[in-house]
Amino acid sequence: MSRSFDPLDTVVLSRRFDVFEATCLPSILGQTSKNFSWVLLVDELLPTAFRSRLENLVSGHANAFLHCYSRDLRLHTLNWLVPYFGESKDHIVSTMLDDDDMLCADFVAQINAHLNALQARSGLPRLLLMASQYALQWDMVAKRNAPLGCVKPWQARAPDGRYYHPPSTGFSVLSDYPDTNLSVFRFHHHLARFYFAEDEAIVRMSRAAQECSKRGRIELIRRANLTNSEVVPAEKGILHWLPGDAPQALIANHGTNREILRLFYNARKRVKIDGPASLAGFPIDWAAVAVYLEKHPRQWSHRIRQLRHLIWLKFSKSHRGSYTVRLRRAMTHFAIRLRDLVLQR
Repeated sequence: MSRSFDPLDTVVLSRRFDVFEATCLPSILGQTSKNFSWVLLVDELLPTAFRSRLENLVSGHANAFLHCYSRDLRLHTLNWLVPYFGESKDHIVSTMLDDDDMLCADFVAQINAHLNALQARSGLPRLLLMASQYALQWDMVAKRNAPLGCVKPWQARAPDGRYYHPPSTGFSVLSDYPDTNLSVFRFHHHLARFYFAEDEAIVRMSRAAQECSKRGRIELIRRANLTNSEVVPAEKGILHWLPGDAPQALIANHGTNREILRLFYNARKRVKIDGPASLAGFPIDWAAVAVYLEKHPRQWSHRIRQLRHLIWLKFSKSHRGSYTVRLRRAMTHFAIRLRDLVLQR
């Protein structure tokens, strides 16, 4: 991906590890159900010191493994995960989780309960997509009136209360192995709702997104042995929203991740975090959070550079319209975000 920094720089890695230790790590080690394997994709050039540090950190989970990423790794299948299955399985659930995001303490238990109920009712399907019904965002930016940051809803809510784009955090795929043999990496979480949609939302999508949705639909029908009539609407067959009224996923916005613009979404719905009670249900290492916020205070000049870089990429040559129009839009967008930064400060 296009980056404005080296992701393997020791300074970048140190900060990333601090976020990981405060958020993702405790949310996995704190799962009420331990019946899962945790496979961490790592860069083959990850410095030895950081690899050893990671191995020590994840050793708290009995089935935690590090797997080196390579360009020839076929992530969309389950074949590369076979060594981590343990005993022979009929169905495999693969779940996506970034290193700076969190799952609720009973997320694995929720998945198991949902599938057990489905199996008892009608049997498990050959292929099933599952997404979080309720997610939150945590702006991990210390402010004078909110030293632990703020929490707000995931920004992509539809009028029916469900997500317009399901968050990648917790996005899961059930696959009948080895017949179906598809992992969570085969499907784009932000397109899951549109694989079988018949509304005008498809028309408004970019050509690339339309083609991706079309390919996903064809593969879902072929692999799951379904017909068009059996999978419309999507929620009725191939896409299930995990039930529950409590938050299931927590996405951290810390100012140095790729999606820095998420810091500015739903600004009016931010609520100050007073402590663990504000994020009940998520195993978080609050001592590590305090260390992170103390070690990495706000750096406005750095964030403005990030915004400028990302906004320029947003309106790069891949977007439609003339150069003048793209530049005008980019500068307007940047001016609005810069104003928000000043107001927050």
